[in-house]
Amino acid sequence: ITDDYYGMGIDREYVDVASFLDTANWTDANQFYIDGTVDTSQTNGDCLSQILSTFQGVLVLEDGKIVCKYDDVELAPYPTVLDEENIIAFKNVIGLSESNYYNVVEVDYKNSVMGEKSDVYQIPSDIYEIPEGETKSRVEVDGFLKTKNISLPMTIANSSGEGDSLTVKAFANRAYVKSTYQKGVTLTLDLSVHNVKVLDVLQVSNDIFGWVEKKFRVQSVTNSVSSDLFNVADVICIE
Repeated sequence: ITDDYYGMGIDREYVDVASFLDTANWTDANQFYIDGTVDTSQTNGDCLSQILSTFQGVLVLEDGKIVCKYDDVELAPYPTVLDEENIIAFKNVIGLSESNYYNVVEVDYKNSVMGEKSDVYQIPSDIYEIPEGETKSRVEVDGFLKTKNISLPMTIANSSGEGDSLTVKAFANRAYVKSTYQKGVTLTLDLSVHNVKVLDVLQVSNDIFGWVEKKFRVQSVTNSVSSDLFNVADVICIE
């Protein structure tokens, strides 16, 4: 990001260094590592995407600085419950649909047992596996097969179920579970009152939808460009 020769040459004053240090400590604690080299023939964006894939992180622009973030399942929710009293508007409440639903997850990674050649970890390993207590597989119940692919070009793992393979399995299992909880909502908020950020966990209550402190993860925050709506933003969230 800051390197003038190999990177983007962005001045450090525009980089939230503390967020990168926090992310480094979190990835180290969770044993997410970069097992690869940067191909300088690729665009800066592609190189950064590959590095971020090793821990499913994101870079966002907040308060004029580049911030590095990670999707922590144990992140404490935003302290204020959001409801009709403090949400300007509810927009685009969506549920599961064919466009955002999937029933199989495939993770591409490099298998150390195979000499670091590309391999795929799939969940469920048998698409016609019948879950405990059920009479049909998830694919049979849905009546179709749709796959979500996660690419980990800088992750080396083994297929023996040990070590770094846990990283691959963790990402696959998290994505698989998320596919059944894909309700989404766009909230219009006053950021001067509720300065929410990308990947924050919000608790939302709404009598019409029957939500009581329902948890959503912030995916994006888009500020209004209108001068009379200063600090008002559309916040896209998913369950």
